[in-house]
Amino acid sequence: MPTVRQEGCSGCGVCMFYCPEEAISMNDNRVAEIDQNICIDCGKCIEICPRGVIFRAGE
Repeated sequence: MPTVRQEGCSGCGVCMFYCPEEAISMNDNRVAEIDQNICIDCGKCIEICPRGVIFRAGE
């Protein structure tokens, strides 16, 4: 499942826009958070993140 490296997230929201399941939100610090209960592991957020800070855990 995708994970966000929090210290690199700029809070641009591109991942939220492209997530087909609306599993991504911004926390109070404007850092993306992925709801693992909603995420279908499609990888669109990984592909689209302009900073490359979303990745699959273990990769």
